[in-house]
Amino acid sequence: LFRSFGFNKIAFIHQDVSWATGVSAICGGALEKAGWEVVAKEAIPAGTTDFTVALTKAKEAGAQVLGLMFDMPEVANLINQYAEMEYPGIAAGVIGPLLDPSNWDQYDGKIEGVITHVCEAGVFPVPSMPKSVKFFDDYTARFGHEPEGIAGMSPSYDTVYIFKDAIERAGSTDPDALVVAIEQTDMQGVIGRIRFNEGHNVVYGDDPTQEALGMMIQWQAPGVRKIVGPATIAEAGIVLPPWMR
Repeated sequence: LFRSFGFNKIAFIHQDVSWATGVSAICGGALEKAGWEVVAKEAIPAGTTDFTVALTKAKEAGAQVLGLMFDMPEVANLINQYAEMEYPGIAAGVIGPLLDPSNWDQYDGKIEGVITHVCEAGVFPVPSMPKSVKFFDDYTARFGHEPEGIAGMSPSYDTVYIFKDAIERAGSTDPDALVVAIEQTDMQGVIGRIRFNEGHNVVYGDDPTQEALGMMIQWQAPGVRKIVGPATIAEAGIVLPPWMR
């Protein structure tokens, strides 16, 4: 995603909980194998409201990308402080509270350039994946608001059809027969092509015709959310925060 900018240094600032710690470690290891340098790591206790120390450490270490892993609402303070200090880098990561369409106004546009990961298509519509658009539109019409959060809703919807498909192929509701049929699932769902690996996890990748997929969303002026990765479904290129242009 950041190759065109020549970035190769990242600092991880993450909520001090198991999922965020684990994801930061996995991402850091993968990036180091790809030639990146992890220049700083900072675990933030739940409820923290001042992030200036962590941001300053990352800046002094030369981090061009901030790997943020948060689901706590106080991350709003981090983004405000990031923008106010005009941090010389891009904020990107798993930032659940930053997907809502009202965020642009709530942050007075300070989230311009921030990138957050969305775990599955359908939670956010992907133009090249019609089922994800239909799910998103139908959900919004039914409940009066977009799917909330970054994960869970579209896979839950697909699960009903996975189970239906397995029953039809097994010709039975016998549990043992259903286990075999579900293991052999191969269907196109809202999240992409759905198959399971030997660990019974959905196979994820970059091509929705071959795997399920998530995506990276960036806030861009004038307050729109654009898919910037993976390249197979990207709607726009990454833009730098306004103070870096």
